Amino acid sequence: MKETGVTSSHLFVARFLDISLFLLKISLFVLLSAFQRQSNAEQPLLLLTDNAPPHMIEENESGIDVDIVSKVFELMGYSVKVEFAPLKRSMEQVRNHKGNVFFPTFYQRDGKGLYYSKSFIEYRPSVFTLTEKNYAFKELSDLKSKKIISFQGASGYFGDVFLNISRLGRYREVHDMSKIPVMLLLERSQVVVLDFYIFNYFLKQHDIDNYSINKTLVSVHSLIPKVSAHVGFNNKALRDGFDRQLLMFKKSKNYSNIIDEYIGIGN
Repeated sequence: MKETGVTSSHLFVARFLDISLFLLKISLFVLLSAFQRQSNAEQPLLLLTDNAPPHMIEENESGIDVDIVSKVFELMGYSVKVEFAPLKRSMEQVRNHKGNVFFPTFYQRDGKGLYYSKSFIEYRPSVFTLTEKNYAFKELSDLKSKKIISFQGASGYFGDVFLNISRLGRYREVHDMSKIPVMLLLERSQVVVLDFYIFNYFLKQHDIDNYSINKTLVSVHSLIPKVSAHVGFNNKALRDGFDRQLLMFKKSKNYSNIIDEYIGIGN
């Protein structure tokens, strides 16, 4: 009986110590997590990007891309600082640890000191026409007889078919993309080729009071594949954490709300 009593006492002490150790681990985890969040917030990440409304807007350090990337880091417990520069320069700054991330960049394999995130948004190169014209395009080659306006350098982006169309003499590139949606409304072209978000953003900026009406005047033809945009990092662990948080954020209403803020319609 005495031996049994000693054994029971030992078991009680062992269990008590196990529980105490477990609670201590939880307390340490909570404290370390709080410390890490505070540390993250006190040391802003430097985000490098270019100026290309509505994705990146230097004037007020905002934009669809800027807001999405910033929000993901915020959910991770970081504060951020955004600076604007040409993307090639930004890439080198991040590679040389003079910045934490750069965006947007397009699909590349990890290497040369850089790590790339999952896609945080898909750009949508689209073909726009006036709805009243009832155009029914099935492929890019159907545009060859039309008067086309696009952005500067577009002829080299969308493959050989589009490049050949650009050489037919009815094709024009415009440097100021903010004017392109209006040129379609005024029938200065039959077709516009532009990113879906850019077109709708500048259509809204042109006449915000009549934006909902103007949207109904325009048809969208999806003849060009979407293009995934990524974030470049110089720290693999930070990239991995970003990817995990991004996956959850893209499923939330807040993700689509960011896009709606700039173009006024769902994505």
